[in-house]
Amino acid sequence: MYEYYSLLTGPRRKLRDEYQNQFDELVGRFDAATRGSEFHLVGQSMKEMAVKFEEIGDKYFAARSYHTFAVCNDEWIRKDEADLYAA
Repeated sequence: MYEYYSLLTGPRRKLRDEYQNQFDELVGRFDAATRGSEFHLVGQSMKEMAVKFEEIGDKYFAARSYHTFAVCNDEWIRKDEADLYAA
C-alpha cells in the first residue's frame, strides 16, 4: 500500500484527501439512510465520487465508490424500487 500512495504526487494527493473526506461523509449518509430515495441520492453521489477517484488514479476508492453505488440500487436495500440495471 505504501508504494501505491507514494505514487500519488502533489495535487493528486491533496485532491485524494479532499475526496476521501467527501467519501467518508457519504458513507455516513448511507449508514443513516432509511428510505429508497435517500439511498438513490447517496448512490448517485457515490457514482460521481468514483469518477473523481478514477481521474486522480485512485482505483481502490473508485472501486469502493462504485460498490456502494451498486448496493444503493440493489434489491437488498431498495426492495421493489431496485434498479438492477444500475446495480
